[in-house]
Amino acid sequence: MPDHTPDALAPDTMQETCDTAGIITTLFEIARHHMNREELAWLADVGEYAETALQNLATVAEIFGRYIDESNEHALPDKRLLYGAFFSLSESMKGIRALMNIGAAAKEM
Repeated sequence: MPDHTPDALAPDTMQETCDTAGIITTLFEIARHHMNREELAWLADVGEYAETALQNLATVAEIFGRYIDESNEHALPDKRLLYGAFFSLSESMKGIRALMNIGAAAKEM
């Protein structure tokens, strides 16, 4: 069994985990070898949460699209605000996808 303690992670691996999905995945890789069946079963059910969270994000994206479509150019929010909002949506989607992957991995354990 590979050593997934924080000390065993190479510095370059730690640098690669500077996004939501990477952090979640790294934490799972460290913790999963120390989890009992009940804890893994709980994680296996995160897919249901992820599905709801993705639907909520889809609704937010649709609201942005309608706002942009129905507004004139002068009524649009600042580009920095839009950039931040869409970047946040992207990070949320990546995090939710990581949860789905963890759920699938937990089912296999």
